[in-house]
Amino acid sequence: MSRPYWVTKAGSLGKINELEFFEVPLDVVDPTSAPVTFKFLSGELPPGIQVIRTGKLQGVPVVLNPISVGESREYKFTIRATAAQTTGNVVVDRSFSITVSNVYPPAITPRTQYLGATFDGRKYELQLSAIEENPAAVLKWSISNGTLPPG
Repeated sequence: MSRPYWVTKAGSLGKINELEFFEVPLDVVDPTSAPVTFKFLSGELPPGIQVIRTGKLQGVPVVLNPISVGESREYKFTIRATAAQTTGNVVVDRSFSITVSNVYPPAITPRTQYLGATFDGRKYELQLSAIEENPAAVLKWSISNGTLPPG
């Protein structure tokens, strides 16, 4: 009997952001070309993430246990792959982890890229503001792309 084997590496599947869609394929090769199905076996998946029977780990992670802003939570779990061979089912298990981060970028207002027009030589003033989830964060303003006009 030929055994199926995992292609997806064991261990960390990376760091993902809370409330953002996440998807990663689960790859197992069966030398007999038998169909392979997947299921959650043990441990703890991030709430909102599920194992899709056809070979994906996907969803929108949510951290249910309150943690302070700017921290992360690691989830460890095992997935079972089952190959339905003619001689019977053959299973292979693999353990993974995912770290879910609740770091949110500040929301800058106004949200538009067009900040208005003015005549040359006239004073132009526009107050930008940012809402930051972490009250202890110190915001530093800078230009990430483009340039300001002279003056």
